[in-house]
Amino acid sequence: MQTQRYLLSNLMDLIVLKGTIFGAVYKKKDGQITKINGRFGVRKHLKGGTRTVPQDMYVVWDNNRRRYTALDPERIQSINYKGITYGFSDAE
Repeated sequence: MQTQRYLLSNLMDLIVLKGTIFGAVYKKKDGQITKINGRFGVRKHLKGGTRTVPQDMYVVWDNNRRRYTALDPERIQSINYKGITYGFSDAE
């Protein structure tokens, strides 16, 4: 499990640094599986104020829904980046 979190954090650091579009599959709090097509670094739709989600969560611009989404790293099941799918085990 530690290896997978380490790989997830390295992959997410690379995606944040590059600012490229990526896909992710994650489990919502209610158990529903959701896909996201997102990007880090989008600032266009910010309204100011302070961050309201915990620092350990990723805040991503969702291209399909046109809104910001917070992703819990523990609930991410897979990430598709540059045509390669990186799978992670289920959090539960």
